[in-house]
Amino acid sequence: GETSTARRTDRRDRGVLRRSKMMVEGGAGDEDCASRLKALADPVRLKIVKALQAGEMTVSDLAELLETEVANASHHCRALKNQGLAITRRDGKYIYYALDPRVHSRKARSGESCFDLGCCRFVLPSDEAAGA
Repeated sequence: GETSTARRTDRRDRGVLRRSKMMVEGGAGDEDCASRLKALADPVRLKIVKALQAGEMTVSDLAELLETEVANASHHCRALKNQGLAITRRDGKYIYYALDPRVHSRKARSGESCFDLGCCRFVLPSDEAAGA
């Protein structure tokens, strides 16, 4: 009766606790993930990521779009690159930034940007899908 129900509940609670403990302890990349998420949490960097959803852009183009200095845009782009969120390509004097395909993919139909940071996954809607 009541005692067997209590034992089942106790066993179930211990199982949940054990699985939760394994998930918390098994986070070898937690520091990397936190750094990447912190980079994305910056409003300017998030605007850059949203702009790069459409494809690669030069730092100059990003600076113009963000209405900021090239040095400021470059600083934020470098931060995204250093966190493995963006890649670069040089063409003469221009540096083009794009979202890193190792962590980013785009759904052709919806235009949504899908990010997989290893520790977590999330979808960033395109500006068109978000109604902007």
